[in-house]
Amino acid sequence: MILMTTWISVSFGGLKSELAIGYKIIQDTTSSDVGPERCLVQGVVKRNNGQVVENALVYGQQTRAVRTNNEGAFRILLDTADQYLTVSKGDELQGYMEGYKFKGGHEITCEIYVYDINEMLIVDKPVIYLYSENEVDVELTLRTEMELTFTYPLISATNKWETKVSADGITTADGRNYPYLFWEAETSSLTYRREETSVVGDIVGTDTLISYLENKLDCFGLNSKERTDFITYWGPRMTPYNFVLTQFNFDEVVEQMAALEVSPTPDSQRRVFMLFTGFEAIPDIEITPPEEIDEPFERTGFCLLEWGGTEVSRKQLYHSL
Repeated sequence: MILMTTWISVSFGGLKSELAIGYKIIQDTTSSDVGPERCLVQGVVKRNNGQVVENALVYGQQTRAVRTNNEGAFRILLDTADQYLTVSKGDELQGYMEGYKFKGGHEITCEIYVYDINEMLIVDKPVIYLYSENEVDVELTLRTEMELTFTYPLISATNKWETKVSADGITTADGRNYPYLFWEAETSSLTYRREETSVVGDIVGTDTLISYLENKLDCFGLNSKERTDFITYWGPRMTPYNFVLTQFNFDEVVEQMAALEVSPTPDSQRRVFMLFTGFEAIPDIEITPPEEIDEPFERTGFCLLEWGGTEVSRKQLYHSL
């Protein structure tokens, strides 16, 4: 699965991390000095490490840009029709304040966090399950241009695992047993599939996320253990948001990202890879619903199933549109 290294969704004691949503509201009060069709927003622009960002542009959809001063501070009078506030500096740094109502006659004090547009995505915990009722010697080589950062069990210098697969699971040459093969990598080139100007995927409210994932993964052919592993890994990373954009890729599409050379060739194989982006409000993005899978996944003989995914920040999503 892929996770943004610096755009991490976390929660502490049930509170959403301001780094996950990209901004922090310090104060929102009414002001007699602000007209009914305007909202005054003032604050500081920072990197996620706390460093202030000077000379950054801050602007709304209907509002002309202002620049931050040498202390990272800004002050902008927004039109209440603005749905989000954008912060940018050159082609490198970008951030958003979205999902927050800019009410007329209000004065908001906030911090907005910007991130490097070219930040790396971490391919975090793709797991490969191997099944066979009869014992079979299996060599599995991972071919990818991404930089591998971690594997378990440890992969060879040629990116190869040599295992025995049987009804008892996966066994390596040292006699250790494993439930699956694990790998992690970094990339900067992963993007959502699109159809012309729209993104292929679903917008899901996280209050129905678990049932959505259960139904999707069941349709994709994952068994109860695989579904549980997937949901218990990704669920806590997705539910801090109110809504998520999801896109699932399969088999040939996943193979383009990271090819698997398996000997002997599996009798049945399914690879599933999810991208998701979290939001506080339903995003203003053109979405094309994905096509349904034509044929169910049937497990026969020597079987391979892999699932993985990545969290793509809103910044990177918007930058790619």
